[in-house]
Amino acid sequence: MKKFLPVILAFFCAPAVAQQLPRIAIAGLGIESSTFSPARTEEPALHARYGAEIFGYYPFLKEETAPLRQQAHWLPAVIGKSLPGGVDQDLHRLPYKRINRPMFPLDKNMKTPDLSVRRIRAADALK
Repeated sequence: MKKFLPVILAFFCAPAVAQQLPRIAIAGLGIESSTFSPARTEEPALHARYGAEIFGYYPFLKEETAPLRQQAHWLPAVIGKSLPGGVDQDLHRLPYKRINRPMFPLDKNMKTPDLSVRRIRAADALK
């Protein structure tokens, strides 16, 4: 049985102290996967993009002067997409190499962060 996990544009908003703009992280990994496949998809197969390279993937954020880019403090983290393959779903056993711990929701001993949504105006409303 195959499962499809689409690339996710994740929004985690909190007020930026210096600029009073919302802080928005961009992160997501996608793979069409089968838990029955003996093959395992490793990190290089995700063709991940990190940091500022992510802006080039989204046309509405590509230019530094793009209207939507001015409406928030963007935090490009990681995006990637892989060809179909197998995945390891034991999330607590995986060797996380590129994240700072503790991380919600993996680490049980941390306080639940404020994940409330704050809306920003759409780029076309700025004209």
